[in-house]
Amino acid sequence: MPKLAALCLGMLILFLTQALAFVQTNGQFLWPWFAKNTLLVALVMGSTIGFGFIISTGYITQYFDTIWPARILSFSLGVLSFTFLAWWLKGEAITMKTIVCLILALSITLIQIFWNEESSSRPSGYTDVERID
Repeated sequence: MPKLAALCLGMLILFLTQALAFVQTNGQFLWPWFAKNTLLVALVMGSTIGFGFIISTGYITQYFDTIWPARILSFSLGVLSFTFLAWWLKGEAITMKTIVCLILALSITLIQIFWNEESSSRPSGYTDVERID
């Protein structure tokens, strides 16, 4: 798979996984069934969410050849998806503080994607990240 396609697919899966995590943890405030069945929600959705994070990290790491950007993208895409879902599903207001946080999250995402540099401070014996199958 081309590296850019891997990045795009990884970010899409990551965004959707973050949305599922939002539903899993905040569904208890949105729907009575989620509040009454928290253990079942955790068991069923937890595996799906964990799998989504693993797969998305794999694709994102294919693009960057290091695992750190996947963590940063997970944080910033999580902020973006959480804000949208809190507004859409719960009706929470988007305040000026939220707008600033969204701008920062978007900035972090763009920095991770477009600011590519080779690190000269890698420890001796460093090798690029490879998936162990």
